[in-house]
Amino acid sequence: MNENEMNTRQALSFEERESRRENLKGEKRQTGRNEFLFKTVTAQFIVGAVILAALFFMRSASPDSFEYFKTKFNSLMKRDITFEEMASAFKSVAASAMGENEAQEVTAEPETEEQTEEKTTQAATGGEDLLKAQGNTTFSPVFVSQSILPPLESYTVSCEFGYRDNPISGKYGFHTGLDMAADEGTPIKAAYSGIVTETGYTDIRGNYVILEHSDNTVTAYYHCKEVLCEIDDNVRQGQTIALVGSTGWSTGPHLHFEVIINGVHCNPEYLLNEEAD
Repeated sequence: MNENEMNTRQALSFEERESRRENLKGEKRQTGRNEFLFKTVTAQFIVGAVILAALFFMRSASPDSFEYFKTKFNSLMKRDITFEEMASAFKSVAASAMGENEAQEVTAEPETEEQTEEKTTQAATGGEDLLKAQGNTTFSPVFVSQSILPPLESYTVSCEFGYRDNPISGKYGFHTGLDMAADEGTPIKAAYSGIVTETGYTDIRGNYVILEHSDNTVTAYYHCKEVLCEIDDNVRQGQTIALVGSTGWSTGPHLHFEVIINGVHCNPEYLLNEEAD
């Protein structure tokens, strides 16, 4: 064997060694990826199984908590949310479930008249909901130049602004206002100064009043027992415009109060809480 043939064979031998080394590295990387994928899938399967087991347990042990969880989940899935909002929602669901379990462990005591009256008040709700809320509603904070006046001096929030199962129709939709339960005949006051643009009666709203204000703001008052103003009346803030009732789609005496800015339904509680602060 001459010198050239020996050099060629040594060169091929070196290339073969490098090729084998690279193949071994590739096989190790592929093995590592396969192991990582297997561990990831296994972990996801275990987490999923735990969640399903927890949901089945919640549904059998605490149906109310399960329905609350379902409502919260559907609400989160229908809009863009931040991580903080998601964490807050899960804390709320957990607190609700724990609170119900604790309540079941305590021996039931006879209800007082005040407790019975409070339950009846909280059940006072109703109205029609939007089936498509996107573009017509917002959870974002809003600003109105004029300070709001609560339309009722004393009330209990019986249904908040947002997604719910309608108490009358049973359909899942978006509640566009705030249900404020109070005694029948309680004076309803104008939240802002403005002009009465509409009054009337429908099977769903019952007796109602709609006011137009500055800043492209509109307020609406539904389920009234009696309306005490007329179309085109100029009303001042705090003026009594109607009385609390239970007309239309209603389960008890309450005011369905709406705030609409630039055609978009806003959360009245944001303005009311801001005023309280």
